[in-house]
Amino acid sequence: MPKFKMPAKSHQRLFTEIGPGGTKWVLTKGSSHSPEVVDAGFIPSEAPAGELQAIIKKYKLGPEDVASAIPRRQVTARNLELPSTQPAEIKKIIDLQAVKQTPYAATEILYDYHILKSFREGYSSVLLVVAHRDVLNNHLKILNEAGLKPPQVTIGAEASALWAVRHLKTPKPDDAVVFLDVDTQHTDLIVLHGRELVFSQNISVGTEKLEAEGEAGLEKWMDEVSRSMHIYRTEEIAKEPVFLLAGGATAAIKPAFERLKTVTGLADVKELPVWEPLIKIFKARGKDYEKHLSFSSVSGLAHQDKILPINLVPEETLLKESLLEKGRNLLWTGILALSIFLVVSGIFATKVYRKTQYLKWLENRVASTQDTANQVESMKKRIKDGLALHDAGMRFFDEIIHVHRILPKEIYLTEISVARDERLQIQGRAETMTSVFDFVNNLKSNALFREVETKRINKRMVDNKEIVDFEIESRLADGPTRITAPLQTQLTPMP
Repeated sequence: MPKFKMPAKSHQRLFTEIGPGGTKWVLTKGSSHSPEVVDAGFIPSEAPAGELQAIIKKYKLGPEDVASAIPRRQVTARNLELPSTQPAEIKKIIDLQAVKQTPYAATEILYDYHILKSFREGYSSVLLVVAHRDVLNNHLKILNEAGLKPPQVTIGAEASALWAVRHLKTPKPDDAVVFLDVDTQHTDLIVLHGRELVFSQNISVGTEKLEAEGEAGLEKWMDEVSRSMHIYRTEEIAKEPVFLLAGGATAAIKPAFERLKTVTGLADVKELPVWEPLIKIFKARGKDYEKHLSFSSVSGLAHQDKILPINLVPEETLLKESLLEKGRNLLWTGILALSIFLVVSGIFATKVYRKTQYLKWLENRVASTQDTANQVESMKKRIKDGLALHDAGMRFFDEIIHVHRILPKEIYLTEISVARDERLQIQGRAETMTSVFDFVNNLKSNALFREVETKRINKRMVDNKEIVDFEIESRLADGPTRITAPLQTQLTPMP
């Protein structure tokens, strides 16, 4: 699935988690390493587009100034051990396994995955996340109605894990830690290995049941925590955790911290505090959201300093946005090139017009003054030599326009230079070798270029994607360019 680029971090951004119970949101500005909270809140309605739109209008946000998460309980997450270590083979296996993990047809689901680690025996551990297409469509519909186009929608557990990572001080970087993120209607049990999410399980008990059912609700919650820990240990995904971290709305489970040690078999239970700026904003509004809701996911998104592995935005949506962006860039490039061409052409035509008028005046003087005829002819020769210099100056611009016209969309040029001997050197990168060969063939078939040679072509991998670097050398065709040839014809004296 295509991955989006990290946006600029110097302006305001909105972070949301939209679920059946409502929408949590945080607005920040500044760097992701130390973001400053501008505003935050909770929208309890299931149709928050109107309120989100008001926030966007108030803070003048752009369509892509948003990162969003979907609650863990709305997706299916599985840890799979696959018999391959090759990314291409793993993708094919995942395409088959994704449908088997849910009762839905292939056309009804969206999925993404993250390769956790590979084993020497030729196996890989993979985290697979599957969501029903209706869930994602509804999520994107709310944001689109508000005027937002998120380049990524991850799962809440992954964003919450990022928040926990910001505060972890484990004895060793390779330690495993359990993170219990308590929310209104559910609790996410997350296991971090080092600084990466490797396992997540949704527990169907949150602060609502804990407060409504009292001790009975707490017992049920404890049972599900114990069962989730058993699943993690059975699957042997990573090391035995060194301690448990409790976050989110922890007020309802604080009395059970000691009992958690027994239930989980872990010797230490620590509390992860709510992001302090959020509490200050809630208190200023007379709200106590932090007692019932977990803002771990939006807090983690606000501190996102890298692209998270899981992205559930439909591939066709990402491709459409990518094509629109390329189209806009191409349009602006064309406008810029045309503007430069018109300006240069105007300057050139003005100079040519003035010189042509001067030549006519000289010819009249020759006709009337025989004595100075030889001097006038000599001056005409120097002026024509000047026109040739102008033609040479325009030649490079002419060749640039032709290179741009025959350039495939899969190729990006990084450098174009012309040596004194009119040898043109082109450097760039492409997505495939085929694109480079097509580009070379196009140059060979163009009358403006001769002796086209591929000097260098190398392949390399960037973010698990093949990139081809190339260098092409060519000589420019002899004779006047198409721009200056008509002008030289006009300047040739009549017999």
